[in-house]
Amino acid sequence: MPNWINHIEFGIVFLIFPILDGISTNIALTKYGGKEANPIMAWIIKKISIRFAMFIPFLIFLVFIILYWETTESSVLYGLYIVYFAVILNNWIVILRNKKKLDVARRNSVDIS
Repeated sequence: MPNWINHIEFGIVFLIFPILDGISTNIALTKYGGKEANPIMAWIIKKISIRFAMFIPFLIFLVFIILYWETTESSVLYGLYIVYFAVILNNWIVILRNKKKLDVARRNSVDIS
C-alpha cells in the first residue's frame, strides 16, 4: 500500500480523535462532575470555558498534521493513536463511573415534597 494512503488514514483519525475527546471531556465535566486531569487544559477551560477549549486539541493536531506530516514515522503516529484513544476511553470510564454514583445518590435521597 502506498505511503500516502496510510497518511490519509492517519489524518482522518487525527481529525476525529480530538473531536471525540472534546465531546467526551465536555460531557464528563459539565454533566457528571469530572475533573480535567491536564493542568494546562484545566487553566484554559477556566479562562475561556469548556465549549471553546475543546477546540484547542483539534487545532494543535491540525497544525501538527500540516507542519510535520511527511516527516513523521508511522510508528510514532500509531503511538499517538494509542495515547489519544486511551484519553477518550478514560473520559468515558469517568462518565460511566460518575453516572453510577449520581444514580445511587438519587435513589438514596428522600424527596420531602
